[in-house]
Amino acid sequence: MNLLLLLKNRPRYKLLRLALALADLCRAIAAGKTGVKKRFKRFFTAAAGARTLMTKTGSGLAGLTAAFEAAGACLELTYLDMELHGIRPDSESREALLFTARAVRLQADFIAHTGSGAALSEAAKSSASASKVLAAALRAVSHTDDRDFIANLKFSRIYSGLKKTTRAVEECGELLAENKLFTRSRPPLRNGSAMKKILGLLAFLTLLFRPGLSALTISIYHTSDVHGWYSARPAVWDKENSTRSIGGFAALSSLVKRDKNPYILLDSGDTFQGTPEGSLTKGMETVVLMNKLGYSAAAAGNHDYDYTEDNFKLLASSSSFPWLGANVYVRETGKAAAYLKPYTIIKKAGKRIAVIGIAGQHTATSTLPPYVKHLDFRDESGEAAKWTEEVGKLRPDAIVILAHVGLGMRTGPKADISTWTFTAGGDSHGTLSIARAAKGADVVIGGHAHNGLLKGYHDPESGALIAESFYGLTDVSKIDLEFDDASGRFKGAADELIPLWTDQTGEDPAVTELIKKFTADVDEEMNKVLGESETDLGFNPDGFNSSIGNWMTDAMRRQTGADIAVQNTAGIRSVMRRGTLRMRDVYQVMPFENTLVTLKMTGAQLLKLLEDNLSGGRAKIQISGLTARFRLSPDGKAQDLALESGGKPVSPEDEFAVVTNNYLTSGGTGGRAFSEGKDIKDTMLPLREYLIKDVRENSPLKLPDGPRFIKLDY
Repeated sequence: MNLLLLLKNRPRYKLLRLALALADLCRAIAAGKTGVKKRFKRFFTAAAGARTLMTKTGSGLAGLTAAFEAAGACLELTYLDMELHGIRPDSESREALLFTARAVRLQADFIAHTGSGAALSEAAKSSASASKVLAAALRAVSHTDDRDFIANLKFSRIYSGLKKTTRAVEECGELLAENKLFTRSRPPLRNGSAMKKILGLLAFLTLLFRPGLSALTISIYHTSDVHGWYSARPAVWDKENSTRSIGGFAALSSLVKRDKNPYILLDSGDTFQGTPEGSLTKGMETVVLMNKLGYSAAAAGNHDYDYTEDNFKLLASSSSFPWLGANVYVRETGKAAAYLKPYTIIKKAGKRIAVIGIAGQHTATSTLPPYVKHLDFRDESGEAAKWTEEVGKLRPDAIVILAHVGLGMRTGPKADISTWTFTAGGDSHGTLSIARAAKGADVVIGGHAHNGLLKGYHDPESGALIAESFYGLTDVSKIDLEFDDASGRFKGAADELIPLWTDQTGEDPAVTELIKKFTADVDEEMNKVLGESETDLGFNPDGFNSSIGNWMTDAMRRQTGADIAVQNTAGIRSVMRRGTLRMRDVYQVMPFENTLVTLKMTGAQLLKLLEDNLSGGRAKIQISGLTARFRLSPDGKAQDLALESGGKPVSPEDEFAVVTNNYLTSGGTGGRAFSEGKDIKDTMLPLREYLIKDVRENSPLKLPDGPRFIKLDY
């Protein structure tokens, strides 16, 4: 009997059919195009080799990896074929097609690096989601009503191949969702769990029979607010070391591998939003890299929700470590968010370290509010206290609170505050209040504020060590937990903020190669030259009259013809240096997918907007077409505020055409006054696209006019 008939009803036969359909589609697209065939040779090989991988290794995982790798190539080839035949799809369709191609190929890398067999179930769930996206994209490019498209392709085999592949993808997606592809498979990766047990036993025996046993130290390496900065880069912000390379996961991996103590890797959230690599993969690259380094837990950050809660759920299910958020609940049911755990117990060197995760209450307004309006981010201190008491009943050897909030007071980007004296006062939502409320917590590690504590802070009231790890993976906090050699009890902790200078740490070549896989496609697009700038466009520490904010809001006005433009300062994530400007520069300034919104506002409403955003002695918004004169009181409040537009005083009844972003108009921090405007229209077009267009049309960029904020003597 035919072997294929015997296999026909087995799940893995359907996977084989997908791989073969992809291989046929690759050949059809490449027919007659030597250059295309040569360029994508490795993808043809991957697709055609999927059958061999499955039959010879017995691994459905390897075949699936090859299939997704080839699927991404097919989508890219389809796009290229459209270009070759003069078909010009609209920009939205083109970007959707290319993004899906990248996403599907990244999924292949994710599956390949998932880890041991214990993670295959999560890989299946993630792959099922990718299958749905792929099938939708394939349907879009093979739409039967688009006769012009089919005629222009000139290859009927391509059209039939697309339809065949779509069906095969959908079948596999259903099987993946039910986790039926791997239940009978015995891929080599399943041996990973057994190997871990053997290594664990060896480690235990080594400790047991080691002569002269001394006090045990377990090191926590903590990162926070990585914001997509996965690779090393020149420290251009440091005048003395501006050409010296710093940061990145490869440097971190090299550093921790040299530590002779047992160690734990933790992160306080905001992992991916901030660079093209983070944004274009919607955080999947972060997960792959954190899995690779062996993170034990991460706390939910506000920007981890930036591509919707569903995307965060996908990231969480794809992670080999738990995401924590003890204070995140669903409003309608009052139940905890299922994809976040309140705590985890990490077993290391015979000790049990409890880690409790706390999200910031600010998340309700510091990501796009509609994405999280159904969630209840409860009081950080209260929930931390509750869960510390609960976890304490399990008698762990140490309790660590991992939070996406900082001290709640300005310490400066990097500071030694080890000798400071604090009162909780205005820190009701910060790590100091958490430490003092959560009786029994030994260490409280924060984030969100983008501050770094050089030596941590030992709070005399609570006895806890408080630490923060700066921003962008340029530094890591090393927190040593010390246990008494006689009693085995926790006796204290010490903290050190370590800069990741690559000439000191080295870089892990395996991690570097993994990053290169993700960045190859991104770099090609991000290195495109847009124009140049005659000057550095940067920030002022207090936010007032920042040249980068002035340029951005000027660009928003130029591109829309509005009278006034407003942009939240916290939404500007980088600077632009003098010289050549590339696509990457604009992406790093505006990594968010915020869209432009136009509306009408009165002078009275604008005055309220400025009052809301000039508190604390800082400018929380950037403006164009408007000048604000005011006095700052000793407590940082704006007084005697007066506005001008076009050189004329603004009256309460005056009406203006205003342009801003959808984060502010949908209830984001500082945007309350926008709700009173009228004729609110979301263009649904990314703000970033307007900025790219402005650079191209107005190169070279010059220093914008100013000042827009004029502080008068108090």
